[in-house]
Amino acid sequence: MPPKTELQHHLEVAKWLKRKRAIMPIFRTDYAAGLKLTAGQAKNHSRMQSGPGYPDLFIPKPVGKYHGLYIELKKDRDAILNKNGSMKADLHIRKQLDVLMQLKELGYAAAFAVGHTQAKQVINDYLDGHNIFPQKYLLPEAPADLKLEPEEDLPF
Repeated sequence: MPPKTELQHHLEVAKWLKRKRAIMPIFRTDYAAGLKLTAGQAKNHSRMQSGPGYPDLFIPKPVGKYHGLYIELKKDRDAILNKNGSMKADLHIRKQLDVLMQLKELGYAAAFAVGHTQAKQVINDYLDGHNIFPQKYLLPEAPADLKLEPEEDLPF
């Protein structure tokens, strides 16, 4: 069987969350980044966003000291980490990490999750009040070399 796509992982998590409606009645998943948009649609979509790197899933349920949970869902570990366990130098991944770290500073729980199984584990741990920041959830403290250039001002 071929590996699941990121869309399939998103659908699995959404289906699972819908079955848990009594516990989690509201959530938001953004799969627009995975869609093929026309040039005009992509431009409009970009204008309506704060910038690149916004996480895929938001659960607006406060738990403990956190206002809610954000998850950046990946289909496989290799998208985030090198074989030696270090963070990839890929600018897109670094921007996503930067956004997750900013959300953490704003009082949200935020993490990468690899596949729908780990995403469900992150959500369950969060809802149970467990710390979701250990290395197993692929969100170490920000790497010392994480320095992102500011985005240029957009004309709107």
